[in-house]
Order: sequence, then C-alpha cells, then structure tokens
Amino acid sequence: MATPKRIYLAGPEVFFPATEHQAIVAEKKRLLREYGFEGIDPLDTELAFSGDQAKPDRGQRIYQANRELMDSCDGIIANLTPFRGISADPGTVYEVGYMIGQGKPAFGFTLDSRRYRERMGSIGLDKLGHTIEDFEMSDNLM
Repeated sequence: MATPKRIYLAGPEVFFPATEHQAIVAEKKRLLREYGFEGIDPLDTELAFSGDQAKPDRGQRIYQANRELMDSCDGIIANLTPFRGISADPGTVYEVGYMIGQGKPAFGFTLDSRRYRERMGSIGLDKLGHTIEDFEMSDNLM
C-alpha cells in the first residue's frame, strides 16, 4: 500500500481554544483520510520550551518547526477566512506562499463569502485615501 500524501492544514485554528481546535482538525483529518491523504496540523509537532526562554526565541523555534513540517508535506489546504481583520491570518498566507514557492499544490477556502471590497466598504478608498482592490475576489488578488 502506498504511503498517503501528506497535506499541511494551515489556518487560524491554531489560535482557537484547544477543544475547538482539536475538533476542527479531527474532522479535517477524517475527511482527508477518506480520500487517501494524511492531514498534518501545525500543532502535531510538540515543542518543549524552558521557562526562561525568551519569547522571540520561542517564536523562532515555532517558525522553524512549521517550516520543517511543511517541508515534509506534499501540499497545503489553507483556511483563508478573515481572522483578526478583513483578510486571512498573515501566518497562514505566508505558509501558502512558502508551499507554492516549493512547487507544491495549494488550496484555500474561506467561510466568509463576501468579496474583499464588500468587507472593506464600497466607496473604493480606505480612510487614508488608498485604493481598495476590487477584482471581485474574496481577498487580495495575489
């Protein structure tokens, strides 16, 4: 039997309360298993930190662990639902770009069906007079 392709599950769920995160990830992994894939969650890597380790050092270790996990995967499915603002979580967006940069397939979804401009407002400019992108997409065209 062939080893299933590993799919990195990116999204803001890593910031959700533990029980909510675990339930969402369990369902995503179940669905992927049904189709012969293995879902890989960023929190599948357990990292131990010492109590006196500086927060920037912890952040760097998490970043490196996530890159190593993405390197071990064959593709990515990303939750691009707006998080803490009108756009997707910036960490998730980075992960999508990282995987695309490696030539790996990337798929995204959003739970907010509104277009980007609709979420920003319909006047075409933000409060600083900057143009609001309007390509009738759910987020920035890139």
